Amino acid sequence: MASVSTLYTRDILRLASSLPVAGRLDAPANGVGFGKAERRSVTCGSRVVANVRMADGTHIAEAALEAHSCALGQASAAILLAHAVGLTHADLTDIRARIAAGLNSEGDWPTDWPELAYLKPAHAYPGRHAAIVLPYDAVIAAIKEAA
Repeated sequence: MASVSTLYTRDILRLASSLPVAGRLDAPANGVGFGKAERRSVTCGSRVVANVRMADGTHIAEAALEAHSCALGQASAAILLAHAVGLTHADLTDIRARIAAGLNSEGDWPTDWPELAYLKPAHAYPGRHAAIVLPYDAVIAAIKEAA
């Protein structure tokens, strides 16, 4: 098994600390195109709240995430937040599935965003997998609510 020092690297800690503390968007008065969702992991106790505002009903125009998680979950949320604008439900579902497959050594690790490489060592720590995919689950649920 990999050592904890290879898991909680300077890059992971930097990403985790870059996530805004109170990541919320104000809902528009009519609520159109806005979605909010909260997801919790029973495995690790992580909690993520996602807010999205959709541009045309299909693409994210604005997103906010609030993650109460370990550094890996917070880093994962920061990576997602940095790339969320312009993504669709299908985009997020696809990348979430590929991250989960990579974590479980059931597929190639996604290379869509360079920062995802920092999460790759977590495949040796199954107890951390839920925290890493949780931000994706929350944003996917928020997009569904916005529809």
